[in-house]
Amino acid sequence: IADLLPSPEQILKSDISAVTNPDLIESVEPFNELAACYAQMAIEGLDIKLIDHQHHPLFYACQSLASMLTEQVTLHATKLRLMNLFNRFSHLKPLLISLDNYGLRLKEVFSGQQSGIDVFLGNNETEQTLQQIKSIISANKTQRIFDVIGQHLQHQLDQNSYESFRDRRLRIFWIASGEHLDVLPVLHLLLKLSNETNLWIDLHYMESDPVQLTRAEQLFQTYLGGQTHLSIIYEQTFDLFNSEILGKIPFESFDIVFAANKLQGSQNLKKFLIDLRRLLVPNGLLLLLELINVPLYFDLIFGLLDQWWSLSDNAR
Repeated sequence: IADLLPSPEQILKSDISAVTNPDLIESVEPFNELAACYAQMAIEGLDIKLIDHQHHPLFYACQSLASMLTEQVTLHATKLRLMNLFNRFSHLKPLLISLDNYGLRLKEVFSGQQSGIDVFLGNNETEQTLQQIKSIISANKTQRIFDVIGQHLQHQLDQNSYESFRDRRLRIFWIASGEHLDVLPVLHLLLKLSNETNLWIDLHYMESDPVQLTRAEQLFQTYLGGQTHLSIIYEQTFDLFNSEILGKIPFESFDIVFAANKLQGSQNLKKFLIDLRRLLVPNGLLLLLELINVPLYFDLIFGLLDQWWSLSDNAR
């Protein structure tokens, strides 16, 4: 059905940037202020000459955040501010948890007592929180993109006098990122589209974490009962960026390839994009959702990773 899909230009013109979660907008200023508190405490009394060069971008980011404050902060006052924000923005709790976890350990990173990667990926709970953050960020836009695709296909059906899409098949390759917050709304949209148009839909769901894959399969099955037009294939891979793994998938197998917040893990971005492109039929859509414009407080959440900073100019 790739010939009936909207073009990238049509998708971009359809207001996919609209933010339907007001908390994401309203939280920017108070979250920046909270990050500034951690930043001020972390760099107080530190000499950048004594800090490992790889952490200089993060140190400068802390300086920028700390400059927002007009008075000296204390750990007690920062904790009170954190608790107030927990109550005010309960749906954004993973962001606040990460700010607290990383903010309190920045000084140890700057002094060399801990490495950034140890702090960032220290345990399963930390990694799960990170996945929840990615889902919070991408879920809204992911839903908007697929909503536009569904509306466009419905419009094509109405305008071209098709009785239904019963002879058509939409094949989607979904590269998962741990949590399922971004997938469930899309699954609802796909089921609705299939029921209203008789369109056959195949979803190829790839996940690197076997536990998350099992959870996804169990969760999705609760929504698939009683319908016959949507099928899901589940596949686990330990190395998404291995060309041999993607090479096992037949050439031009999908109408849509989708991934969110995955490209930063690739060591050879150009080759990875080529590998993904070969999976698409002509006129197919390669949809890659990545962070490019974020609030300042994200520097304290992701700044411990070298990939967050450009190797050329130390900017994010």
